[in-house]
Amino acid sequence: MWKTDLLYQAMENHPAYCPSILVVPRCNADDIEANTKRTELHFLTKGYRVRMVMTGKDSHTDDELLDDDIIFFTHPHNDSLERFSIAHLRNKLTCYVPYFEMLDVNYSIHFNGPTENLVWKFFQINELHKHIAEEHAYNRGRNIDVVGYPATEALYSDQSYDNPWKRPELKKIIFAPHHSISNSSFLSNSTFIENADYLRELAIRYSGRVNFAFKPHPLLKDKLYRHPDWGVKKTDEYWAFWSSKPNLQLEEGEYVGLFRESDAMIHDCTSFITEYLYTGKPALYLNPSIRDRLNDYGKLGYDAIPKVKEPTDIDRFIRSIMNGDSVTHNAGLQDKLRPALSPTTHIMQILNKTFVGTRG
Repeated sequence: MWKTDLLYQAMENHPAYCPSILVVPRCNADDIEANTKRTELHFLTKGYRVRMVMTGKDSHTDDELLDDDIIFFTHPHNDSLERFSIAHLRNKLTCYVPYFEMLDVNYSIHFNGPTENLVWKFFQINELHKHIAEEHAYNRGRNIDVVGYPATEALYSDQSYDNPWKRPELKKIIFAPHHSISNSSFLSNSTFIENADYLRELAIRYSGRVNFAFKPHPLLKDKLYRHPDWGVKKTDEYWAFWSSKPNLQLEEGEYVGLFRESDAMIHDCTSFITEYLYTGKPALYLNPSIRDRLNDYGKLGYDAIPKVKEPTDIDRFIRSIMNGDSVTHNAGLQDKLRPALSPTTHIMQILNKTFVGTRG
């Protein structure tokens, strides 16, 4: 959910700002304390300025944000301690960058939560999203500035990233399943239950030619734990499989380097429909029946990539990547998606105009 890495770095390099990361507990996580500490370690490893809050602290005596001037929310939901919600930060200048690309038509969830309506600046991806807010949001999108998407900027920027692939000499394919199994969400597009065994079979079949990365949605494992046909043991065994061979790797963290250095993706994750297009690499979508639930921006990406109609389509796609005869199905589209001015630069200009008196 951390989508503003380049923005943090831009602030760090500007004399008017002193950015820091406040890691707050995600109270609906399986292991709250361990999850919080892992998040802290992630940012410490980057060399960032980090503060951390644990759930045992007294909410009446702690005021971690007292001296901060601008607050960026990393996601809009009230999943942490109440004092970190928008309701308790109304006296601050608050901003929100979406943690995923909003491709579906469930506008009440994406545009009408307290955070989306009450933040000072809601930095949106494109004019289409602004028009949706003008029509559907309680505040009619008055707090929206269209800047592009900072999360995808890293996928095409000149900045270098570590190559996380175990076997970079092989073709590198990502398998990214969504969490929405068994109609567990509005946009239940996950095909994991139907395709899990076949994808494992293909990973074994092409072990000498393809480096596969399993990149599950963070919520998928917990839902499988509670699924009557899976449960904890079967789920843990499946996760372990993706680290069991030299050509397999389990990826549950940051994915910019993974995407940039990959050759292709196989997935049914909604936000990746357009997000992966920024790389210009070929993708295969596992669900052929969700188009009617997408907004115009979602349909733009959905129509640009092939869909699976039968399981053997997955095999054919993998072989096309191995043989080098798979063309980028979204040729030219990634250029249309990339804004002329980088999202980070655009956001910094807005902040500088407000706080520094310049757009430089």
